[in-house]
Amino acid sequence: MRNLLLAFLFLNLNVSAQILNDTVTKQIILTGLDHIYQGEFAEAEQNINKLKEKYPKHPIVPFMQAMKISWQNLPIERNLQALKNYQQQLQKCLDLSIPMLEKAETVAEAKFFILAGHGFKSLSLTYQREYLKAGNEARQAFSYLKDGMKLMEANPEFYYTTGLYNFYVEQYPETHPIMKPVMFFFGDGNKKKGLEQLALAAKKGTFVKTESIYYLMNIHLKYENNPAKALIYSKILTEKYPNNYIYLIRHTEGLVLTGKIEEAKPYIQIIKKNTDRIYQISSLVLEAMVAEREKDDKKANIAYLNALKLALDERYTKIFHAYAWAGLARIANRKDDIAQAKNYYKKCLEMAEYKAVITEAENYLSK
Repeated sequence: MRNLLLAFLFLNLNVSAQILNDTVTKQIILTGLDHIYQGEFAEAEQNINKLKEKYPKHPIVPFMQAMKISWQNLPIERNLQALKNYQQQLQKCLDLSIPMLEKAETVAEAKFFILAGHGFKSLSLTYQREYLKAGNEARQAFSYLKDGMKLMEANPEFYYTTGLYNFYVEQYPETHPIMKPVMFFFGDGNKKKGLEQLALAAKKGTFVKTESIYYLMNIHLKYENNPAKALIYSKILTEKYPNNYIYLIRHTEGLVLTGKIEEAKPYIQIIKKNTDRIYQISSLVLEAMVAEREKDDKKANIAYLNALKLALDERYTKIFHAYAWAGLARIANRKDDIAQAKNYYKKCLEMAEYKAVITEAENYLSK
């Protein structure tokens, strides 16, 4: 769950707070976030410096720094120095938050930043596949998450965190069975209700709008098997943040899955220009999926195999390796090489998380 606790920064922008009653400061934060999403990190740093000048001892500064470091070093778990810097900023955020608990006028912010610090520590542990430790970090912050559930009607920003909770508390242990013992402590959720709440956050929210749209896009692609619905959201993101290649990859994926091949082709070429393996794997697999639809199995086979030669990143390209194994399986099946097709589908299931891909592989293997 990418940036699950990110919302709490935004949620506290509309409640009693030390610095965030200042409309100028709000705009600095929003502009800084837009720069981060757009990959304009020098400009984002200027916004962070403005915050530091006004509030040098406030946890908002290291928190925004942590966000910038995370987006600037995708995937951050690949860059150990960046990961260390990221975690150091989160610790500064926690250290600056603790004294704020002693004053009534800053206790709300303090609780948020303590929650955020633990939340992002949880995410960094997830990136390192330390799932049980990550779950324990998240559990420490759970009481603060529950506070927001009571405030949705008064503040639509809270639809975001509540929606995420309701969806992922059910979905996450299904995808990561090792987490089931930890998730026991969190209580029940409701996927349908969670999606409805995220849609309300995307419609009514201000500070959580981008994150709500991002999650709705991913959920409809990954778990709901509804790429047409995902496209509605990915189009919004790519139009607002055209330089964000993570958003662009997801949008292109949705176009391919819905058969909008000619629309997808120019985007694949844009993604292909970035030499990082995240984008190389993504573009190769998307090219292969297009080739399959155009009945060019030879071209598709080569592209899938080339993608699989590149080491995957857990967060961003695991699905594309799963797509590649499934594509090779389909090609083998069309050649009547049933044994090879089954072998490929078994490899696919080792990393598949998308509902549609899992169903495809399981159905074939059950014949």
